[in-house]
Amino acid sequence: MQRKPETGEYRPRSPGLLARLRRDVRGNTLMLTAASMVPLVGLIGSGVDMGRIYATKTRLQQACDSAALAGRKAMVGTTFTTENETLARGFFRNNFPDAKFGTDSSSITFAPQSTGALKATAKANVPMSLMKIFGYTKDDTTVVCQAELNLSNTDIMFVLDTTGSMADRNPLDADSRMIVMRAAVKSFHKQVEDAKSSATQVRYGFLPYSQTVNVGHLLKPEWIADKWTYQSREFDRMQSYTGVVYDTVTTDNWSVISGSYSDAFTYGPLEACAYPDDTSYDDDVTVLSTSTSAYAGPPAGTETTEWRQVVEKGFYYWLEQSPTVCKIWKRTFNNYTQKYRLRKYPVQGSDYTYPYWNYKPMEYNTSALVVGGKLATMTGSNNTARDITWNGCIEERGTSILPIYNPIPKSAYDMQIDVVPTTDVRTQWGPWLPELIWTRIGIGNWDRKVYNKAYDTENLGDYLGGLYAACPSPARKLSQINTLDLNNYLASLEAKGNTYHDIGMVWGARLLSPTGLFASENATASNGSSISRHLIFMTDGDTDTEIGDYDAYGLNALDRRRVIDFFSAPDKAKMDAEVEKRFAALCTDVKKRNITVWVIAFGTAKTDLLDKCASPGRAFEAKSATALNDTFASIAATIAQLRITE
Repeated sequence: MQRKPETGEYRPRSPGLLARLRRDVRGNTLMLTAASMVPLVGLIGSGVDMGRIYATKTRLQQACDSAALAGRKAMVGTTFTTENETLARGFFRNNFPDAKFGTDSSSITFAPQSTGALKATAKANVPMSLMKIFGYTKDDTTVVCQAELNLSNTDIMFVLDTTGSMADRNPLDADSRMIVMRAAVKSFHKQVEDAKSSATQVRYGFLPYSQTVNVGHLLKPEWIADKWTYQSREFDRMQSYTGVVYDTVTTDNWSVISGSYSDAFTYGPLEACAYPDDTSYDDDVTVLSTSTSAYAGPPAGTETTEWRQVVEKGFYYWLEQSPTVCKIWKRTFNNYTQKYRLRKYPVQGSDYTYPYWNYKPMEYNTSALVVGGKLATMTGSNNTARDITWNGCIEERGTSILPIYNPIPKSAYDMQIDVVPTTDVRTQWGPWLPELIWTRIGIGNWDRKVYNKAYDTENLGDYLGGLYAACPSPARKLSQINTLDLNNYLASLEAKGNTYHDIGMVWGARLLSPTGLFASENATASNGSSISRHLIFMTDGDTDTEIGDYDAYGLNALDRRRVIDFFSAPDKAKMDAEVEKRFAALCTDVKKRNITVWVIAFGTAKTDLLDKCASPGRAFEAKSATALNDTFASIAATIAQLRITE
């Protein structure tokens, strides 16, 4: 306290500077605010940077997943190639470019697993912003992903075009289409097998087709007709003739004077085997001398002898043709000059006896063939005995001919997928027996009236090695199949015959359907679960019929079971159109049955017909072996339900 001198009173002492400062609270807010900034910066910085880390990790995971899916989809089996990795990295980069979310580096590594899965690890460095104050400069963000195929119970039916053109080679390939197709199916099988678990049932069926199908061994005996009618012939009589005298001409003593000739061949397409029409051949014959002399016989007479010279120029072609080979030969002459002797003299003809036949439709009892027996006939050449066996190819059951097949009429049993045969022969199939089939007059003359002839016409089983009667390899029902059995089966497939898509589609569906001929085997899987069903239809060409073919509807030109005008021979255009109408209708019917239809045009254009046959988005065009492998790999990945599992 301090006393006033004038009054003697005491008054409070004025505080000192320190005291005043100690008591002054006017600056406290600033100090408190400054002190609180440090934890506030940490809180806000961590929120901002953690948000960036979270966003980066989310996008990094998405990029990793897309890369793994793309890489696994491109893989064939368990093999992860450099091309696969390049593709996968491209997907990663598209989804996570450099410097995404401010990152200063990012990377991905792949690790293919022995199970067929593709595992990947993606990393990115996320630089910190506000958190740098606390010495936390970056975050190393890492994600892991894995893609693999995961199969449910699945039935896969391959309907394979094995016609003659499958022996041809695509321009981009070194091997034939048949060889390429075999390899692609093997890769497909491996990829699907690698994707399935031990608890999953995956079955494969095969239906090779050309003019007919080979399914007889899969059918019950009661489904095959006991009697069937064929365009054949029956013996009529033996006719005797007395020999007459006639002149014969022979040549001998050939010798080359000068010049030369050469032969060369090229392979032509089996389904269109023909040589060029630009033949330019000339043979100039000169008679050098002529003489006559008495001929002792018998019978006695005069013999004329000529010495001749022939000079051949230019070239001509000829074919060496069979169901599996089309060779186009060309012989070229370079003033090829020869000398030879020609002799003409009388000959006494022998007495002889000719067999006569009636060429017409004939009904045969075929019941013994169904159980592996033989059909004894006298249909061999020159009225000789011929025992006929059945190779398993079929003639189709009863049909109806309509302008359109939408819906398929009940009377068209040949187009019914699920109808099981009854005792009605219209619902049954007939054995396909080319050795019984004879033309009336000859190939190209298709008058249907009965002909009584003293000579053999063309037998479809023998003519040009069975060129017009191609039976494909046996079909195989749905079953699990190992690699060895698959390889052996594919090796048995041969390229021969013409292209009839309708017979392939209907029988592929019959073998796959859960409600038809094989319902007891196809309705459910062995584990009791449902089945996903897929039909893979692969062809290398457009519809290609021939009226001279013996196919699943008999000898087209004479039986006429698929033409509206029964009284005239069908032409190729009408036959092609009829087959395509039926094929389109069958494609629609199959898709209604919850079956996914995949269509591959191999080495040919994907036509509107093929595109519409497939399920939506399931039609492909493959011009080469690489493209076919990629197509099958894509189908396998889709069937196997490619997914992220980690």
